[in-house]
Amino acid sequence: MSDRVADKVLAALAAVKHVPRESISLDSALADLRVDSLDTITLLFELEEHFHLTLPDDVVRSLRTVRQIVEAIERSLAAPGPAPAATSD
Repeated sequence: MSDRVADKVLAALAAVKHVPRESISLDSALADLRVDSLDTITLLFELEEHFHLTLPDDVVRSLRTVRQIVEAIERSLAAPGPAPAATSD
């Protein structure tokens, strides 16, 4: 697990929930942190912008813990990008 990704997720979540970063761990459940749908949208928007990626809706719906968010971002970052479009000259 990348410390860079984990640190960013923890910091972003702390900012969204207005709580100290130290009060959140990788094993924290989003429900225990009282992360609602608006918090989730805000958090994921910030993370997707920061890491220049888009998490698929089915993945987003399955996220239940901070660790799962980190792992989803890491999988997305490791996935090969789309092939460049062919151009005709």
